[in-house]
Amino acid sequence: MPVPIAAGTRPRPPAAGQVITARGSLVDDALFVVPNAPDAAFADQAQLDNVDLQVLAASAQGTGVVWGCGVVTTGAADGSVIVGAGQVRLVDTLVTVARTTVPIVANASGLLRYDLVVIPVSGIPVVVAGTPAATPEFPPIPPYYVAVAVVRVANGHGPTTVLAPGAVVSKSVRVSNRFVTTGAPGQAGTEWLFQQTDPAKVMVRLRGAQWAGGPFANTFLEVDDYLDAPIAWVSGVGGVGVNDDLYTAYSVLGDYPFKADIYGFQWRKSQCSYAFDGPPGNMLDWQSACHEVYQATRAPAFGMWGVVAACTLATFDFALPPTASPTKYRRGLRLTNTTGGSMWIATFGGAAALGGVVPGQVYSLVANVRSNSAAAARNANLRVAWFDSGGTQIGTDIVGSTVSVPNTGVFTTVGMAGQIAPALAAKVQMQIVVASAINESHDVVGCGIMKGTSEAKFGPPFVAQHLDSEPPVANGSIAGDHWYRTDTTLVPGKREYVQTVGTKAAPAHPENQIWVPLDSSDVKRLLTDVSFTSTTLAPVTPYFDVSVAANEQYEIEYLLAITSAATTTGWQFSITGPASPVSVLGVCEYQSSATAWTTATIQAFAAFTATAAAYVATPSQILVRITVVLVNGVNAGTVALNVKTAVAASAIVVKQGSTTTVS
Repeated sequence: MPVPIAAGTRPRPPAAGQVITARGSLVDDALFVVPNAPDAAFADQAQLDNVDLQVLAASAQGTGVVWGCGVVTTGAADGSVIVGAGQVRLVDTLVTVARTTVPIVANASGLLRYDLVVIPVSGIPVVVAGTPAATPEFPPIPPYYVAVAVVRVANGHGPTTVLAPGAVVSKSVRVSNRFVTTGAPGQAGTEWLFQQTDPAKVMVRLRGAQWAGGPFANTFLEVDDYLDAPIAWVSGVGGVGVNDDLYTAYSVLGDYPFKADIYGFQWRKSQCSYAFDGPPGNMLDWQSACHEVYQATRAPAFGMWGVVAACTLATFDFALPPTASPTKYRRGLRLTNTTGGSMWIATFGGAAALGGVVPGQVYSLVANVRSNSAAAARNANLRVAWFDSGGTQIGTDIVGSTVSVPNTGVFTTVGMAGQIAPALAAKVQMQIVVASAINESHDVVGCGIMKGTSEAKFGPPFVAQHLDSEPPVANGSIAGDHWYRTDTTLVPGKREYVQTVGTKAAPAHPENQIWVPLDSSDVKRLLTDVSFTSTTLAPVTPYFDVSVAANEQYEIEYLLAITSAATTTGWQFSITGPASPVSVLGVCEYQSSATAWTTATIQAFAAFTATAAAYVATPSQILVRITVVLVNGVNAGTVALNVKTAVAASAIVVKQGSTTTVS
């Protein structure tokens, strides 16, 4: 930065190779000056020209020299001057200047002339020749040029003249580079930066696009953290954005009538809405379930997860938009194999394992796994370990079914449904195992331990509301709160749940919450027609698959609309499910004519089939109603509805809108 001249001093005339400046410095650091008569190399230089005032006025509007760009004579018989390297600003545009030698046009007029050295937006210095006169004036500054020096060109100057050092007077006025700009002159983007000297403090940006002489358009105010990541921003076209907590207030001291965060929480005085970690009963906290933290923290979100064997554990960012994640959020866990074989991670175990377990209650586990760099499909599975209140493990780890995870980069759901907490169990540990080769990596998102459910699923967002005078603490809700399931299009409308157990008092973790549906059944609706042209039975999947837990009871009802390709095309169906159920009893009713119905009974999985001939051609529809009551045994599994055509290549179609209801 320029250093002020000490009181009572004046700059002296320059030596060879220098230029008159406010500091008498070299070519790369010249400043604006109008020399006094005792200091001027030539007496006619000691006067103020109108262009001097224009240069000063332009600097007040942001046009001037940021650094460098001093002008000196070459000291050689070449009639030229040297413009030093530097940077200039043209209102809204920063221009870089390289060191350049610029010739001065010959003067054979018989009179004195003043030339201006100027720099355009191209950054290539040029000389604007003045008009010779007995008392010459400086030539005008062209639009969108920065004046950096004036050269006294005597009569007789030519291409071999050695210009005297004192012939050059600097007109460089320093301007700030904090007004960083891009774009064409007169239509440039603009940006101001304000940074605290403490790097841990925030930085504020003000951006915009300005027309020459006109107002700002598309103004954009942005507040960034010390890592240059945005925290909050205001767009000139409307709207406020945040990547952290949002508050509206009557003053900087509060009161806050509205609060929100980036994960779906909203508080509106007396009513609160918020997103849960996962489905009702998910026992993992936010970081362990979604691997996500607030912008203000910016730290890896491992939550309860740690390495058991054969891998390193890190977090990764999906970046924007975060739609690739089953959780719909940005963060995930990345496992990288270090030794070959099975990578193994787990939540806390022993005395630190997750509490809230109730013996005899149903628990289901889920995680979503994808390949990041695997050379081929790899197997993955979940494990669960139970602990008593003192942290002693009860029995051995229970190992879930193996699921193949392709190397296509698509997330695969790995589930472990319907686990019954054993006697004395008070704590639980979730484990994820992925078999892979050394240096391969896999990603994990959306982990859940669901209490009181037989469904291994994770699919936020889930929205809840309650009436309360204050927002809930993290993961905290109160009995009586309502929750609306919106994670799947297969659920018609919004399935509503109510919390029957759980408090807001700390520690208020999800393991202390029990949610039950206000109705007693799950309904799935077929969203598209499903055709069957093979004479081999095939399931109506994935829509009508029903996951059933061991030792649980179910009532499953199918209501189908079926069309056939011709009146001679019949159809057949069967119901399959887990082996060794305690009891299976069902009934099937279907139209056998316009006025008649046929009834068949179901008394065993896999052994039951029912066949019917279509009585009219498409597009007329046959109505089918199947009800199954299941008391399941020790084998968890899937109940499936299977359909086939009785005539090869002649289609039987289960129509869109058909439903299955599970109670």
